[in-house]
Amino acid sequence: MEQEKEKSLIYVSLFEKKEAVEKLIEESATTKEFYLLLLSSASIITLGLILDNSSIVIGGMLLTPLFSPLLTIGLGIVLSSSNIIIRSFINFLKLTAGIIIISLIISFIVNVKEPTIEVLLRTIPRFEYFLVALIAGFIGTYFWVKPHLQNLISGVIVAVALVPPVACLGIGLGLFNKDVISGSLMFFILNFTGILFGSVLMFSLFGFGRKNGQFEKAMEQKADEACKKE
Repeated sequence: MEQEKEKSLIYVSLFEKKEAVEKLIEESATTKEFYLLLLSSASIITLGLILDNSSIVIGGMLLTPLFSPLLTIGLGIVLSSSNIIIRSFINFLKLTAGIIIISLIISFIVNVKEPTIEVLLRTIPRFEYFLVALIAGFIGTYFWVKPHLQNLISGVIVAVALVPPVACLGIGLGLFNKDVISGSLMFFILNFTGILFGSVLMFSLFGFGRKNGQFEKAMEQKADEACKKE
C-alpha cells in the first residue's frame, strides 16, 4: 500500500515537505540581496516596457523574486495560519509598492510620453490570463515541492508575469493615464489570484494541511519564521 502511494503523482514524503518549506523560507526572506534582486528586476522590466522590447522584459522576469512570497501566502492558507497569511500578505504588498515606486521614478527619469505596445498588452485583462496564472500556480508549486524539478521554476515565472503589470501601473501613474492604471491593476489581480488558488490547491493535494504530529507543527513554525524576516 505504501509503495503504491509513493508511485502516486501527488505523493510527497515528509522529507520533501520539510525541504520545500525550508527553501520557501530561504527564498522568501526579504534580505538585502532580495531587495537588490527586486530593484534590478523591476528596473529592467520597466525599461523593457518603455523601450517596447519584449526580450528585455523576459530577461527581467527571470530575476523576479515575487513568486516565492506568494507561495508563502498559499502555504499559510493551507496551514490555516492567520499569522502567516497576514504577515505574508503585508510583506507582499510592500514589495509590490516598491515595484510601483521604482517604475514610477524610472518613467519620470526617461520622460515617458505615451504607453508603448508592451505596456498596452498588459492593460487588457482577460479570463484566459487567470487560467494561465492558475495553471502556473498549480504546476509551479508542484515543481517547488519536488526537489528534482525546482530548476523548472524559471519557466513558470516567465509564463505568469507577475512584475510587468505592476511596472505598467507605475508607468500609468507617471503618465496620469487612468486606462493604463485600471487595466494593469486588474491584470495583476488576475495573476495574483490565479497563482494563489493554484498554489493552495497543489499544497492541499500534497497534504501540507494535515496536522499529524510534531513535524507538521514544526513546518508551520518554520513558515511563520519566513514572514518575520523582513
